[in-house]
Amino acid sequence: MYEKDILVGFIMINFNVFNWDGAPRVARNNYCIWRFMIDQRYQGKGLGKKALNKLIEYIRTKPLGESKKIYLSYVPGNDWAEKLYKEAEFVSNGEKDGEEIVLVLDLSGENNDR
Repeated sequence: MYEKDILVGFIMINFNVFNWDGAPRVARNNYCIWRFMIDQRYQGKGLGKKALNKLIEYIRTKPLGESKKIYLSYVPGNDWAEKLYKEAEFVSNGEKDGEEIVLVLDLSGENNDR
């Protein structure tokens, strides 16, 4: 991810990866935002929100396969990440990935089927 000509962060996604101990149920047949990093010097400038919205738009094209959900996880206490994801309409589905809290975005826009 670039701001003008400066690399300020990166995003990694995967699809249908669920073959590790303790994998959340939502991992099967769904997209995962595995890494979402913004250089600390560029945080607080709206770049994360902009990048996350673009990424969701991209995943909605189903580039790696059909899916109903996107999920991610964050470390408890990371209030900035929690706020960013919840503002993008990710909601908790009650699962954890290790100690991290799992949030899910229903691609149909209806987060009632977690």
